[in-house]
Amino acid sequence: MSQSKFTVKPAISFAVISVLISMATGCGQVSANLNQSSIADASQPAASTPQTVALKSTGYQKSSEATSKLEVKPTPAVFYFNPNKWKQDGAPQAGRTEFTHANGDGYGIVIAERVQLSDAALRKIALENAKEAAPDAQIVHAEKRVVNGREMTQLRMKATVEGIPVEYLGYYFTGKEGTVQVLTYTTQNLMNEYQLDFEDFLNGFVIEG
Repeated sequence: MSQSKFTVKPAISFAVISVLISMATGCGQVSANLNQSSIADASQPAASTPQTVALKSTGYQKSSEATSKLEVKPTPAVFYFNPNKWKQDGAPQAGRTEFTHANGDGYGIVIAERVQLSDAALRKIALENAKEAAPDAQIVHAEKRVVNGREMTQLRMKATVEGIPVEYLGYYFTGKEGTVQVLTYTTQNLMNEYQLDFEDFLNGFVIEG
């Protein structure tokens, strides 16, 4: 299986190294990591990974302002986003689509693959991927949500990448349809400013059919 590739650039500004920072979201392609010995036994959670996540919140729906639609191939999922707040950064590549917030300094990523994992394995892989780029990465909050009628996991992670404190908020879904990760991120000091828009962005994820 092919490995995910990222471009590493000098730390000039948050926008300039956004691709590098995305390495620490834990959103690298999960199939590229399935054979790594460090996660060979995915039933054993990694340190700092919640072993169980209770269903806490239901009834999350896509916003009426999310009028642009992206087919999340190779899965039957679709993703709706507000074109007034989010710009799609080019066409999807290898199941990965990136977005930039209209105000800058806020970013989103959608990654989809055909493989199905257990929830515990997906959380473990997410954290292990994050630690490869930022050893101090940790999951600071996890909960189950029902979003547009389907259950998925919300994770909040914090990490330091190239000296920049970064915070990530994402939805992680795995099922017979495949595995989809929808992530948002910004610097930790800007999370409160972007959180509502991030939540609306995440809630645009819909499994159809």
